[in-house]
Amino acid sequence: SVSESYVLPSGVDARQMSLFGAAWTVGSLKYLAESRAASVTYFETVGWKGVLDSEAGSPAPFPTIAEGAFPMAHVFTLFGGMAGGNVLTTHSSQHRKVDAVTLQRDSWVRVLVANMTPAPQVARVNCARLSGTVRVEALDLETAEVASENPRGFRSRKDIRNTETMGGSFVVELGPHAVLCVKGQLSD
Repeated sequence: SVSESYVLPSGVDARQMSLFGAAWTVGSLKYLAESRAASVTYFETVGWKGVLDSEAGSPAPFPTIAEGAFPMAHVFTLFGGMAGGNVLTTHSSQHRKVDAVTLQRDSWVRVLVANMTPAPQVARVNCARLSGTVRVEALDLETAEVASENPRGFRSRKDIRNTETMGGSFVVELGPHAVLCVKGQLSD
């Protein structure tokens, strides 16, 4: 009888297609960008060492969605969407639980907040010049499947939460290994 077990090759990590991988990517981008890294290279583009799955999907036991996007692909898209802007220094009082990277381009700000743990977390986001309503888009247990199977549809969906800021401050709830993208405008 042929064994059904299969071991992933060295260098292949199934967590790449997980929310953990997306949260890890936020933290990695934060510390590299705040350290003023001139450029970085992550992963391959397609396949089990990439950020997108191949047309045929990946072999078992790697979690696969043929032609799907791994959650970390959305982090790269959200980060890259602020190209030409600046990285603002962001502090977390509990950086091993929740951390964030803040990007600014013109008067727009985007904060990627990541739960680094497998437990739900609550975080207060403070950005002094942030005013009015902010949009909060979640990449979490509820949205990960849609995000992977239909990446364009996920990024253009209409079920985005709006949250009011009070003095540039607001509270967010993050599910296990969730990544939130907060989009808002800075006042003068």
